[in-house]
Amino acid sequence: MQRILFLFYLSISLILAQNKDEIYETLSSQIKSAKLDAIKKTLEKGIDFTYAPEGKSSLLTVAVYAKQYEIVKLFIANGADLNSMEGGFQGTAIMYAAYNNDIKMVDLLLSLGADINQRDGSYG
Repeated sequence: MQRILFLFYLSISLILAQNKDEIYETLSSQIKSAKLDAIKKTLEKGIDFTYAPEGKSSLLTVAVYAKQYEIVKLFIANGADLNSMEGGFQGTAIMYAAYNNDIKMVDLLLSLGADINQRDGSYG
């Protein structure tokens, strides 16, 4: 009986993880297509938009790279961490904006409270 319960909970966990990955891919696609209203509706459902599958960028970073200023504002307003480190060189959203030569995004992130003095994971 314990084995059956264990397998049941394991299968539920795998389904939930798969659903999170699917939600991530859907939101990522919506960001790149600038579907602000669809993203708002998804967030209203209480979806965890801070989740990113292993090896993938956060949705905030996807929005930064896609130059989706309104979506970046929406994510920040809903609790995205501007100063979290992620990605290959362990950078923050503002570092990725600077790397992308997006001065408008850098200015926006600064106005929203990004820490310009934070160092990346490579240089401490």
